Amino acid sequence: MTQMAQSDKASDSFSVGRQVVQAMTKMAFLALENGQFMGAHTIARSLLVIRPNHATPHLILAMSCIFRNEPVMAIKIITDKALPLEPNNDLVKAFLGLALRDAGYAAQASELLTSLCRSKDSEAAETAKEFLCQVHQGS
Repeated sequence: MTQMAQSDKASDSFSVGRQVVQAMTKMAFLALENGQFMGAHTIARSLLVIRPNHATPHLILAMSCIFRNEPVMAIKIITDKALPLEPNNDLVKAFLGLALRDAGYAAQASELLTSLCRSKDSEAAETAKEFLCQVHQGS
């Protein structure tokens, strides 16, 4: 077998355990919290390779845009990438509400976040409530 064929075969069997993915995700969120946006971006891009059908890497990229004051790009990432993968993910929708607020769409953000306050996902509901308070403070 040629070296190229061996390399292709190795990449086909590439697998990363759940604990590693969770650790990488946690590191990306820590990087965001500490203003290390390029680090978060790099980790998110790696997660996209490992788990291309999950919304989390896209959410990390969108959050990086929000923190860099690029809410329109965050909206695009969430609506074009994250939500199509996980349309029922209320936490992703909560961050869409935050991006809408930051982009100047307070009414749409308020409507979306208000509906999410009743989410069965307690983390999403709490996040939506927190973001909703920020929308009202900014009004």
